[in-house]
Amino acid sequence: NSSPYKDSNHDHIITGNLVIIENPVLNSLFKLGPSHRTIPNLDISTVHKQLVDDFKSCTAAWSRKFYVSIHVFTPLIDYFSCYCLDRLHLFANKFHSKDNPCLNEPTIKDELKLLHDTYLITPIDKASSNIALTCKWYSIYVTCKELGLLPNTENNTYVNTHLLETEVVDMIQDSFPFKNLVDNNNQKIPFIYPIPKLHKSPIKFRFIVSGVNTILKPAQKACTLILKSVQTQHKFYCDLLYSFTGIKRMWIANNFMDIINSIESINKNSLARDTESYDFSTLYTNLNHDSLISNINWCIDKAFNSHNRVFVTFHSLTTKTARFSINPHSKFNFNIVDSKILHTWLVHNTYIKCGNIVLLQKIGVPIGDNQAPFQANLVLYKDEFVFIENLCRNKQFNIARTFNHTHRYLDDINPKNNYSNFNLFKDRIYSPGLIINKENIDNGRTSMLEIDMFIDKSTNKFTTFLYDKRDKFGFPIVKYPSIKSNIHRNTVYNVFITQVIRYSRVCNDLKYFLVALKNLFITMTNKGCKRHVLLKKLFKILVDKDILTKFDITPNYNSMFYVLSSFLRK
Repeated sequence: NSSPYKDSNHDHIITGNLVIIENPVLNSLFKLGPSHRTIPNLDISTVHKQLVDDFKSCTAAWSRKFYVSIHVFTPLIDYFSCYCLDRLHLFANKFHSKDNPCLNEPTIKDELKLLHDTYLITPIDKASSNIALTCKWYSIYVTCKELGLLPNTENNTYVNTHLLETEVVDMIQDSFPFKNLVDNNNQKIPFIYPIPKLHKSPIKFRFIVSGVNTILKPAQKACTLILKSVQTQHKFYCDLLYSFTGIKRMWIANNFMDIINSIESINKNSLARDTESYDFSTLYTNLNHDSLISNINWCIDKAFNSHNRVFVTFHSLTTKTARFSINPHSKFNFNIVDSKILHTWLVHNTYIKCGNIVLLQKIGVPIGDNQAPFQANLVLYKDEFVFIENLCRNKQFNIARTFNHTHRYLDDINPKNNYSNFNLFKDRIYSPGLIINKENIDNGRTSMLEIDMFIDKSTNKFTTFLYDKRDKFGFPIVKYPSIKSNIHRNTVYNVFITQVIRYSRVCNDLKYFLVALKNLFITMTNKGCKRHVLLKKLFKILVDKDILTKFDITPNYNSMFYVLSSFLRK
C-alpha cells in the first residue's frame, strides 16, 4: 500500500520505472529492453551440430531440385563438418566469450521468478522496447472486467462459450474447411493480456491477443497473405484510375513516404491550405462482423477475375507476399470462393481464452492477429472508395479532388488541402458505429506517423520535421539496439545509417534535420558506439546519398566535416 510505484488512480503498482527492480544485474538487463540478446558461452558442439544440420537440409533441397541421390553429397557433408570443427576450435582459442550469462545464475533465476509471481511483465503500449510491471492480481482484474467476467459487468464484444479449450480445439479440427492450415502440434487457442498505456492520464490498458503457437496460426498467416494480395491489387487499380481521372480513390498509406511525397507535391505545385488529423476510437473492437465480412467480400470480388487472377498462390506460409495466378501451381492456392470461406470462417470463429475461460469474439477483430491490419484497412477502404465513386457519379469532381492528399494509416487519417471536407462528410463516408475524433485544433499544424508538419505563413508551404509521440511519455524510451547485444556491431552502425536516411527524408528544413541528427548521435554513443566510427559513417552516407543537396547546400566534404562535427560537439 505504501509503495512509491503505486498508481494513484488504480491503487495498484503499474510502472515503467525499473528502479523497482532492486537487483542491479536484472535492473540493467531490463533497461536494455526485451529485444536485447545476452552473450552466451561458446558451446562448440552445439554450434557445430547446428551448422552441419543446416548444411544437410541444404543438400537435401539440392538433391530434390536436381533429382540426384542424397548420398552423392555425403563426402561434401563430411568435409564441411571437419572444416567447420577446425574453424570453431580456432575461433575458440582466439576469442573468449564472456563467462557471465546472468540468466543462468541461480540467484538471478530466483529473483526473476519472484518478479513473475508478483507482476505481469509486458511491453509498454507505443514503446514496445520498454518494459512495464503491473500488479499481477490487478492485471487479471482489468482483463476480466474488459471481458465482462466480473459480477455486474457487461461486454457485448465477447461471449462466454462455457466450453473447455480442448473442446474448442476438437471443434476446430472437425469443422475447419482447410485441414492443411491447422497446426495439430499446437492444440491451443490464443490468450488475452493487457499492456499499459503509460502515456495516458489516468493510465489505460490495451488488450492484446497472442496467437503464437496456436492451432489456427497457419490459417491466419494464409488469410493475411490473401488480404495483402487483394489490397495490392486494389492499389494497382486505383493508381490506374488516378492516371486517367486525376482523382484518388485509395487513401491507404503504407509508410511515411506516401505522406512525404504528397507534401512535396503540394509544395511544388500549389500552396499549403490546411492539414488535419483524425483518429478512429477503438477501431478494431468496433467493427461489426456483418459489415466486416461484406466489405472484405466486396474487395475480394473486385480483386479476382476469370482471366489472369483466378488464384492467390504462395509456396510457404513464411513468405512475405503472395501473387495472383491463372493456374494453381503452388503449395497453397486459393480461388475467390476459398478466400471468402477462409476469411469468413476465421471471423465467425475467433476464440480466445482468459485463464481456463474460453470466449467467442462477436464484434471486432483481435488486436494481435496477423490479418487484423489488413482487415481494418480493406473495410475502411471499401467505404472510402464508394464515397469517392458516388461523388464522381454526381459530377462533384471538385469535392472529390480535395481528397487527393488524404492519407490513412490504419486508424489515423491525415487530410491535407481538404478545406475541412473530411470533417463535413466523415459520417457519410464510413459505416455506422465507428467513432472518429479530430486530433488537432490548429488546422495549420498536425502530426502523422513520424512526421510533424506545419504551414509556414511566410511561404504558404509545408515544413516537416521528425515527430515521435514517445518523447512526451515522461520516461526514458529504449531505442535502437545496444553494442552490448549479441549481434554484429555492424548491425548497430547500420541502424544509425538507416536512421540518418529516414531523418533526411522526413525533414525538409536543415535546422530540424541537424537537431534530429544530434539527438540520434547522442543516443547511439550512449548505446556504446564509437564517436569516430559514427562520424565516418555519417559523412560517407551524406556524400553517397547526396543528402545535403536537398537542403541547398553544396556537398563539399571538408566543409561538411567542419560544420557537422562542431555542431555535434555542442
